[in-house]
Amino acid sequence: MVTDPTGNVVYWAVHDPYGGIQVTGQSNTYDPQLKFSGKEHDIESEFDYFGARYYDRSQYRFISTDPKLIYQAAQAESQRWNLYSYCVNNPINYIDPSGKWTPVVHYNWTYKIAIMAGIPESMARTIAKANNNVDNNPKTWSILASREQRTKWHFVSFERYVEAIEICEKTYDPKEFGKYLHVIQDYFAHSSVSLMGGASHFGSSRYAGIDDPYSDYHDWNKTMEMAQLTYDLMKEFQQRMIEAALAIATALTSGNIMPLLAIGN
Repeated sequence: MVTDPTGNVVYWAVHDPYGGIQVTGQSNTYDPQLKFSGKEHDIESEFDYFGARYYDRSQYRFISTDPKLIYQAAQAESQRWNLYSYCVNNPINYIDPSGKWTPVVHYNWTYKIAIMAGIPESMARTIAKANNNVDNNPKTWSILASREQRTKWHFVSFERYVEAIEICEKTYDPKEFGKYLHVIQDYFAHSSVSLMGGASHFGSSRYAGIDDPYSDYHDWNKTMEMAQLTYDLMKEFQQRMIEAALAIATALTSGNIMPLLAIGN
């Protein structure tokens, strides 16, 4: 839905999960350039531009291959062998922000909890992206990374978990905040939530060949504990940012730079 500066709706559309338009409406003939999934729609080709490649919503697929195939990920999830697929052929649970990699767990959970905590949308996306990028970066992704990096970012010790909480409680940097939220979430995911003891996220037991979300491989109390901790840290971060903004405004008004120095430290 798109509104004009006075709040009047000038365009709206309802899409199916693959981008097909079910219902649409507009006033004053306004036709936005950004449409399905917030992506640019090319009128001539009828394709949607996702950044890395173009998506053909009529065929439910990208028109070119994914620029990178991660062999281990495809072994774990067979749909990833199809390098043309959109959202691993599961757009109900997955999103594709760039046409490259399809995040689900860290990005979606983090973004939604950030919005619930009152964090502005743009900052919520920054935090969620930084969180999810720990899995996207080959240097830190758990399967491709060195043992040192795996134990630093994924299969973490209790001491590392506590360290991550302390960083999240102090930092003003949304990217750093997101990265260390990943550590906290993986501490639960790889040691508590999944009774498999290592391979899955937030109780997902697909690596064991079990898709039943209510199976004995899940500890949903731990899942909720993880979500609550993420939410609490988000609320603290939001409050810290508000206080910092007020301190900056006061310093700029009064000419006293001491509050700014305190924030910088």
